[in-house]
Parts: sequence; C-alpha cells; structure tokens
Amino acid sequence: MHNQAYWAIASGYLLVTFPMSLLLASATQRWRREAEETGMRSSISLNEAGKWIGIFERLLVFTFVIASHFEGIGFLIAAKSILRFNDIKGHEARKEAEYILIGTLMSFALSIMIGLIVRSFV
Repeated sequence: MHNQAYWAIASGYLLVTFPMSLLLASATQRWRREAEETGMRSSISLNEAGKWIGIFERLLVFTFVIASHFEGIGFLIAAKSILRFNDIKGHEARKEAEYILIGTLMSFALSIMIGLIVRSFV
C-alpha cells in the first residue's frame, strides 16, 4: 500500500471517531436540549451509550465507503430503524425521535463525505 493511501485512511478513521463526536454534539446541542425538556432518556439507558454507538456506526460507514460497499450503509440504516422503532413510538417521543434522526443523518453524511475524500487519495 502506498504511504499516502495509508495515511489518508488512518486520518479518515481518526476523524470519524472523537473529533466528529465533538462536532456532532455541538451541532445537535439545541435539539438535544429541546428533547431533554420533554423527558428524553427517561427510560433506563447506559451512560454515553449513544456516543459510542455513533462512533462505531461512523467507523462502519467509513469502512463501507473505503471498501466500495455502499449497500452496507443502507443495511445499517435499516437495522438501526428496526432496533429503534419500539423505543421511539408514540407522540411523546417525537422530539427524541427527531433528535436521533438528525444526529444519525448528520453522522452518516459526514462519514460518507470523509470516506469519499479519502478514496480520492487512495
């Protein structure tokens, strides 16, 4: 593997982890506050689980883009929708559902963009 390709891929993996977590937390802060005001996270939840789920999702999305397996991204979106369906049913959970959707779409879009940029160096 070329040295430039190696560093581009390594940089991409680094970017989609904690730096992007901070960026997304800042970008979605307004919606998080709104959702918390309506009782978001009232059910039992692991501390910071959403942050780690997001990091692993972005790593997978970035990997799928680098490997040219874009269908994997669709599978992730479908799987997340199925797993979250029962959690966000009902009118009272609407703000939480919208907050999760905004964060997921931002996260996936940025991961795809970084993956495509890195692919141009590989």
